[in-house]
Amino acid sequence: MNNPLLQTLQILHVLSRGPTSLKILSDQLGIAPATVKRYLAEARDLGAVVVSARLGSAWVYEVRNWPAIKVRTLLWIDLEQARTLVAVH
Repeated sequence: MNNPLLQTLQILHVLSRGPTSLKILSDQLGIAPATVKRYLAEARDLGAVVVSARLGSAWVYEVRNWPAIKVRTLLWIDLEQARTLVAVH
C-alpha cells in the first residue's frame, strides 16, 4: 500500500539514526529519489528540521530536531500502520 504520509514519517525515523544519503533513503523505502525529495519537503512542512550537509565527498540529509519530534513521529507511524476501517474485537 502506498501511503505518502507513512513514508514521510519513516524517512524521519531513518534520519533519526544519523546522516543518510538520498540513495540509501531511496533504496530502504523502495521509492524514487525524486519522491524522497518530495517527502523531505513534506516533512519540513510538518515541522521537521531536515537539512542537507556535506559528509566527506557525499551529500547527506539529517534531521536536526529529532528530540522535539520523536514521540509524535513514532506515535504517528504506529497510527498510520494500524489505520483501518475494520473494527478489531
